Amino acid sequence: MNNNGLYEINLLRFHRMGAAKWEPRGKKYEYSDHGDMPEERMLELQERYLNNDIACYIGEDTPF
Repeated sequence: MNNNGLYEINLLRFHRMGAAKWEPRGKKYEYSDHGDMPEERMLELQERYLNNDIACYIGEDTPF
């Protein structure tokens, strides 16, 4: 990401708000059975970015 001039990222948890748009159309929402990402995994991803000098925020924990 640094090569592209990007120096910060905000990781957001998965949500299922899109499901309501698919059901009335008679289509299966492909992500309906996906669970939430565990906190440990979110922290692991955050650490990867931080180790590469990229500011990384989780959820609403952002300065902007």
